[in-house]
Amino acid sequence: KNHIKMEDIKNFLKSSAFKLKQADKEQLLLDYFKNEHSYHYKKNSLYKNIIDNEYSDLINIKNLESIPFLPVQYFKVAGNEFTSSEEVHRSLLSSATSGIPSKINIDKETSKRQVLSLASSLSNFIGKERRQFLICDIESSGANFEIAARHAAIKGFTNFASKVDFIFELKDNKYQLNYNKVYNILNKSNNPVVICGFTFLVYSFLVNFLKFNKTNITLPKESFLLHIGGWKKLEEKKVSRDIFIQDTANTLGLKYENIIDIYGFTEQMGTIYPECKYGYKHVPDHAHLIVRNPYSH
Repeated sequence: KNHIKMEDIKNFLKSSAFKLKQADKEQLLLDYFKNEHSYHYKKNSLYKNIIDNEYSDLINIKNLESIPFLPVQYFKVAGNEFTSSEEVHRSLLSSATSGIPSKINIDKETSKRQVLSLASSLSNFIGKERRQFLICDIESSGANFEIAARHAAIKGFTNFASKVDFIFELKDNKYQLNYNKVYNILNKSNNPVVICGFTFLVYSFLVNFLKFNKTNITLPKESFLLHIGGWKKLEEKKVSRDIFIQDTANTLGLKYENIIDIYGFTEQMGTIYPECKYGYKHVPDHAHLIVRNPYSH
């Protein structure tokens, strides 16, 4: 158990993400997390200092609840210092809805694991075959931090894509649906597509555009909408989950169960918590949810 092979981890991440019994999953994760903890303790001086100062009584890790954890705030103030690998493959920035973005540096091995984890989770909801993705955003415009952060969040999903098209454009400094582009894409093929984007953008500039213009788009059968984050802005506009689903289904010709809300965050990129048709978010085998008392932990 102290010598976990890379191949074992990859096989675990590749396998279906919702099949293990809770006890079996917890034992596997415990072995893997203990291994990761040991690696970072040896390789990262900041992590070692935190453990030595905050977990002085840490001798034996007997369950997942006793694994040391890092508040997200740490990655906002010292993201670079939590890099244990000598080679940074990519730097991820969170969308910073609370003000300060988190910075997460990842190496190639971590990047590969993120792709495997996301793929095994998502395939349980939309299938394994590649589809054309229509992204509810504008294409990257260079140095714009907000757009770059959104693109980083979407990037993992596009590994499922046979082709990627951005369906918004910027006109008079405002986002607008490129209706002709969407029409032409759907006209060329009857293959199912996946529409993907941030919840607020999907509703504001796709669904609302179609409602306002009293038109709709009939997507091919078994198409999906994947939407992430952004509920806060919609709640301000009094758009509930039920209204969102109903309006989206009506304007895009989607089945309710093919509109999937996905929870996730940059600090845990690759691990996603998709919502089923009954309104529950599902925790994959690759993750474990712990509810803690904020004062006693």
